[in-house]
Amino acid sequence: MPCAGKTTLMNSLAHRLVPISGSQWLNDNTDGQFRALSEAEKHKWRVRYTQYLASRDDDLISDGHYAFEDQVVFSPEDGAVYDVFFYLYCDPALLWERMQTSHKNSCFAHLRKVDLSRWQDREIRELRRHCQLNERDFHILPATTVSKDDFALFVEDIISGLNCCAHAGQIAEQIISWFPDPCELHIVDGDRTLICQDSFRICAPEHRTNVFDGNFYTGFQSWLFARETAALSLDTGALERCRLNTNLKDTIGNDSFVVLSAGLTGLWDNLAARFNLRHCIASPLISADTKYHTVRILREKGYTITAWGDSCNDWYMLGKADRGMLCLNGRISRSLEGLDCRHLHLFCPPAVHILTDALPPAPVSVQAQVQEAAPDGTAATQDAAAAPDAAAAPAAAPAAAAAAADVRPGIDLFDESTAAQIRADIAICKHSPAFKLSSIAKAA
Repeated sequence: MPCAGKTTLMNSLAHRLVPISGSQWLNDNTDGQFRALSEAEKHKWRVRYTQYLASRDDDLISDGHYAFEDQVVFSPEDGAVYDVFFYLYCDPALLWERMQTSHKNSCFAHLRKVDLSRWQDREIRELRRHCQLNERDFHILPATTVSKDDFALFVEDIISGLNCCAHAGQIAEQIISWFPDPCELHIVDGDRTLICQDSFRICAPEHRTNVFDGNFYTGFQSWLFARETAALSLDTGALERCRLNTNLKDTIGNDSFVVLSAGLTGLWDNLAARFNLRHCIASPLISADTKYHTVRILREKGYTITAWGDSCNDWYMLGKADRGMLCLNGRISRSLEGLDCRHLHLFCPPAVHILTDALPPAPVSVQAQVQEAAPDGTAATQDAAAAPDAAAAPAAAPAAAAAAADVRPGIDLFDESTAAQIRADIAICKHSPAFKLSSIAKAA
């Protein structure tokens, strides 16, 4: 985005990479007339710029733009010339303030904050999708919190071989060594999916991280979290409080499934031994894109994949799988806000949970309750009569209740129209701080 601060961050790497300003090159090579050119001429010069970059044999970093408002200027040549993409995210309110005083970007000063937000969200969504389809790494850097030192260290690790796509390839190779013949496989997220709790939070209850603020879940956030947790003292004895999600485990069985977790490796080694998980891969360096590419590679090798997960870190993987199962394990992850989940299947405990402020409880069963997750992952339940949020739940419709009785327990307990509505509401809902859920209990 204009005014995000790309040039400052890019120039901080001058000791390691050659910084090249795309806009300066374009102006220098068009006698300062680039902005006056027709769109067709601008495109030709942008392609020439990528050819210039490709002709160089040194390590370099360049700035660039994906779009200007609704006009996409990113080209296939841009996509091919770069090995890694960094997106500098800036809060729309801050972008707006900067654009009001920027002479260079005064043409955008008329835009509202909501316009800037939509512009930026679109760029992130489409550029990340491009990178996934073309096997390029994509990293989001929060403009106001990323430090020059962290960025420099991160780039050094990338130059040394840190790569989400390559990591996914290594993970896929490990899985193929366990299951040499293409088959139906379940790829299962760990925390709050296969187990009902978050193993890290249980073992480090006083630690609070801001790494995943913004719900970006790119390789940069994974790298930051790995560094942040490397020297932490963890209470591994607290893992005794972790409970297996037996509803999910009974559904997938004991054979063809692999745990793919972004949790801490040591914690999941412990959990794998405790729960006899024969095929478990865990590392804080496993990003959402790593999971996506792992599933992509396995499917390309002929495996049929059912993926299970609960949060934004799993969303891309779920969408890439033959069957994506969104696990609402007594809760809906806040990180899903704004994501379209209508293509996913819902997997729920025997009591179906929906957001009370997203839509009214569906007429699938006969008993309404309010349920809130306790810190240890257990549920504190309250009768609907004592709970204002659920007291107005409508009586069950006999036809819908009968239909629900024919559905395998735990999977899509909603009638399809209700399930579609919940998937849509996940994409637009605003979560309250208390994050109370309503529970529609199965008919006795």
